[in-house]
Amino acid sequence: MARTLCVLLHANGLCKDVWTPFAQSLARLLRVDLHPEKHRRPEVLSWRLGGIQLVSMDLRGHGQASTMQVENSHIEAEDWMAYVHQLEEMLEEFVQEMPVQESQALGQRRFSKMFIFEPMYLFVEEKVSKMVGVDFKHLRLNPLVAKTLRRKSVWATRDEACKDLSQKQFFAAWDSGALQAYFQGGLIGDAPTRLACNPQTEAAVFCSGVPATLLETLRKPDGLQHCSLNVTIGQRDTLWNMPVAEEIFGRLEPSAKLSVVDGSHMWPVESPAACAATVADSFGWCAPSGSR
Repeated sequence: MARTLCVLLHANGLCKDVWTPFAQSLARLLRVDLHPEKHRRPEVLSWRLGGIQLVSMDLRGHGQASTMQVENSHIEAEDWMAYVHQLEEMLEEFVQEMPVQESQALGQRRFSKMFIFEPMYLFVEEKVSKMVGVDFKHLRLNPLVAKTLRRKSVWATRDEACKDLSQKQFFAAWDSGALQAYFQGGLIGDAPTRLACNPQTEAAVFCSGVPATLLETLRKPDGLQHCSLNVTIGQRDTLWNMPVAEEIFGRLEPSAKLSVVDGSHMWPVESPAACAATVADSFGWCAPSGSR
């Protein structure tokens, strides 16, 4: 059976495990069984559901992946490229494990379709930042960064950490399964227990912003090598809006499909079933005929 490889990447500060409820919801939607698969890398989760293979991975500085060197609350461009190299290495491993016909197809075109929800664009350039009221000249004073650096990151026990985090407003609207998955992959140790992604790393990613070269690539008609792109934003978010999406992705060919859902910036972990349905529709996935 031909396989479709789908890679899931988590948001800054989270971990690979938060995609577990999404995988479960997608399997129910497509009416197929979900089969977890072990992988030799601890920072990788993999599931098979019918002809689809889902792969979720901890990015550097998160979960069980290697840490990042952070200096002066800043991440250099080469560190951003390390994310790319990490992804490419993982993809190469899966390509080698696939049947010849499938690996050749994947090698010729790494991604044919892409779904992204409110990708981080902040602090890339002044024009875009002004569109959502972000002070481009004082990035380290931004409330998002300041709030991250004030975050508690160490607790005496795992139970104490889970209880404390469960009471935070940030997690109030999370799906319960996603929250438990975050506790599993986003916390390290039992006594003491600490955040797998420390606040300094998370803040540094926010402060540094996406390299300008990436924005330049997105503004070229063939920047994504004709990958079909769906960009979705939440209508209850204040850092994203349709004009921003059009400014960043409006020049791509084929044209990026822009859509709005009823959710906040954390919609994928707040409503994993709705997210799975939206992704399935975007990719043209549906339940096999005759399935129950």
